Amino acid sequence: MKKRTRWIALLAALLAIPVFAAAPKALSVIIGGVALDGKALWYDNQVYVPLESVSDALGGQYRLDQDRGVASVELARTAPAPHPAARANIQTISERRYSTGDNLKVLATVKNTGSVAARDIEVTCTFQSGYLGEITSSIANLPELQPGQRKTLEFWLYEQRIPDASGGRPYAQPMSVTGSFQPRGNDYVYVAGYWERVTHNLKFNFQNPNNTYN
Repeated sequence: MKKRTRWIALLAALLAIPVFAAAPKALSVIIGGVALDGKALWYDNQVYVPLESVSDALGGQYRLDQDRGVASVELARTAPAPHPAARANIQTISERRYSTGDNLKVLATVKNTGSVAARDIEVTCTFQSGYLGEITSSIANLPELQPGQRKTLEFWLYEQRIPDASGGRPYAQPMSVTGSFQPRGNDYVYVAGYWERVTHNLKFNFQNPNNTYN
């Protein structure tokens, strides 16, 4: 009876011992596709590696405060890639000039090629020549252009005629020479006694949805 009791006690003791998996012959640790430089240890079914090696594999910053007994890892935070802000984009898709000899008209068709509406649009047409430089500017305003919407605008070199005391024109105002402009094309104007080839350029200013101006 005593012998049987001993065998039962021995069996109970063996069952109480935890079963450990066999330690691997070679052990390497890979984090995010990066193999750790530090040595990996196997103990009590657990893998132990240097914290500094883990930090390096994760692209972090390892610090050890020996006085406080604190080891820390600062991981780099990857900011999300910024998405391009939705913006309007006003472009000229066609332009024509028409000379009347004493004045010049520009017809310009503009279009919003952006992804959002443009508001409070101001289009400035500046007229200039090689002889006189910048002559004048004409401004057109549009309250809004939706994406894909187009609009034809009209600009004049001189929007009004201002006669002097004698009923003539002040200096640098166009002078009418009836019929003489026709052979010279549609961009010549008789200005201050000279035929001038007048050119123009357009400039856009408008508000985006985020309240910034182009």
